[in-house]
Amino acid sequence: MAMILLLALIISAVGCANNVSTVAEDSLLNEMPVKWLGSSRQFEEGSTWEDTLELELPEFPGVIFAGSWANVTATDQNGKRLLFSGMPIHDVYLADITGDGLPDFVATASSGSGIVWGHIIVYDFANDELYELSRPLVFYDLLIENGTLIVALADEPIGELAIIDGELTIMRR
Repeated sequence: MAMILLLALIISAVGCANNVSTVAEDSLLNEMPVKWLGSSRQFEEGSTWEDTLELELPEFPGVIFAGSWANVTATDQNGKRLLFSGMPIHDVYLADITGDGLPDFVATASSGSGIVWGHIIVYDFANDELYELSRPLVFYDLLIENGTLIVALADEPIGELAIIDGELTIMRR
């Protein structure tokens, strides 16, 4: 009997851990760049690492993207795959950084214990390419200024993201 109660508790906890919401894709694409995940749009206070927000984009039919504080994944007929992760992921925007006319996932994240690294991640889903800019003890922010995605440090805009010779860089102002 105790084993059955323990199993029921585990199933109940796993089933309740994943609060899933869906974002309407049309409103996001017409406004690109746009913030998809982050403190103001993603989760309510009290959310957990397992809470996710889902997104379907017409450019990638049959794919469901899911984002949480810890990772962004894509699920299609071939299964679920990890696109990128962070500890935590702070924000995720949709913007065309690669110049192919399709939305790229652009994120800020942290990682590390002791010396924490700040990351800017650009994931080009159409070409399955990950670009990353990382620095120790540097905490990047992203913001939209006059319809352009801008990198900021300490709320001070410093430039735009670009892919040059296969590397993610900040084009300083």
